[in-house]
This record gives sequence, structure tokens and C-alpha cells, in this order.
Amino acid sequence: MNPATGERVGFVPKSGMEIADKAVAAAKDAYGAWSNTPVGDRVQCLFRYKQILEANISDIADIVVAEHGKTKAEAIGSLRRGIDCVEFATAAPVLTMGHSLPQIAVSNSFCRTEDEGGVGIDSQVDRVPLGVCVGITPFNFPVMVPMWMWPMSVACGNTFILKPSEHDPFSTSAMIELANDAGFPGGVINLVHGGPDVANRLITHDDVRAVSFVGSTGAGRHIYTTAAAAGKRVQCMCGAKNHSLIMPDANREAAVDGVLGSAFGNTG
Repeated sequence: MNPATGERVGFVPKSGMEIADKAVAAAKDAYGAWSNTPVGDRVQCLFRYKQILEANISDIADIVVAEHGKTKAEAIGSLRRGIDCVEFATAAPVLTMGHSLPQIAVSNSFCRTEDEGGVGIDSQVDRVPLGVCVGITPFNFPVMVPMWMWPMSVACGNTFILKPSEHDPFSTSAMIELANDAGFPGGVINLVHGGPDVANRLITHDDVRAVSFVGSTGAGRHIYTTAAAAGKRVQCMCGAKNHSLIMPDANREAAVDGVLGSAFGNTG
């Protein structure tokens, strides 16, 4: 619904458990080939995606305005910050580099003498993808927050399932449709609509390896404990209070306006 007018924006499917399972299966099937695709080739999709976003930024912003209630300037600003995340992910060939350390120093508590193997040990670090990852995102930034998650995840060789907020799903849907135009293979990026039941299914699925969440503290606690108990790697960014220190020589009117905007704009 358009919060400004009360008019219906449109319909999206309410996915059930079967659709959630199909999304996981598609992501799992795509993972083998995608994770073995050279990282330089993977990020080419992101380069194209960034260009597509730039060309369609006004249209996507209009969708955000219609279903969320942001002003056009706010919507474009959030998209710009999301595009910055896509650009950052294109650096994956450098960001995911491993390293070798020949003849590393060994603690005496581990090897006390040369005869015990205290020299001649090399260290090799390789960064490898995890597998199928899930992102659950909030209503207040329906485009920016998803782009915190999935571009870097797929750049690293993972496949991704995104479950957006059911309150403003069209912005996220438009974003994913444009990702398909960028040339990502089928199953690399998946979109599932639904509520808490679908989220619970995804975060406990045997074939899901990692979960990322942004939203309320209550939901975050549930997702963290539930997904961690199911053996997933989990990160949850929940509601918080950020302290502000206003110095004696500050412009108090501007400072107060800034603090109020940060605390209450887009529900924080």
C-alpha cells in the first residue's frame, strides 16, 4: 500500500515452505559452477549491474517512494549508498586474495627445538566461499540494505537467497529483476517473499550455510539464536542507540535537527 494515499501498489506472491525449499535447491544447484567461476569473471556481472542501476535509478526511486513513503531525494540517496556497495564488491579480486608466509615463527610452547619441527613451517591462507547464504532485510531501506549483503556475497562465490520485508517488497523485486539483466546465471540470486514462517524455514534449512539480518532487536535475537543453533554462521545488525556529543561551540539548532533526523528518519 502507498502510505501517503492508501492506494494499492500491487501484489506479490506469499511464498510458502515449498517455494522456500525450491529457492534453496536452486541456489545449491548453482553454487558449484558459480563458486568455480574465476572471481574476475564473477565481478563482471557486478560491473554491468552497477551500470544498469545507474540507468534506472529514477525509476527504482519512484517505486520506493510509492510503497515506502520516502521523498524522491531520500530514495535516490539510499540507492546511491547501495550502488556504492556494488562498486565495493567489484574489488573482490583484491579483497579475496589469500597469502603465503614462508618460514613462519613458531611459539616455543608449540615446538621448542629445531629437532621438534620448530623451523621449515610455511603458512598458506586461502579464502573460499561458504555456499548458500540467506539475507533477511527490513522495511526502512528496501534497496540499500539488501545491497549491503548480496553483491559481496556472490562476488565471493556464494549463492544468495533474499527475503525482503513484506511491507515494501516491490523495490527489492525491481532490484533483483535488474540483477537478472546483468547476466548472473540462474540460481545465483534468488528472491523469496513471505513472513516469519518463510524466514524460519530459510534460516534452519540444512543446505543454508550463512544468514545475514538487519532489523529489530527482537527479531534479531530470534534469528541469531535459531540460526546459530542450526549450525549457521550468523550476523545480525539490530536496533541500537547511538550516542551524540554536542560540543559547546556547536550550532545547536543544526545539531538537534541532525540528531532528530538520525534517530527518527526512516524509523532510525
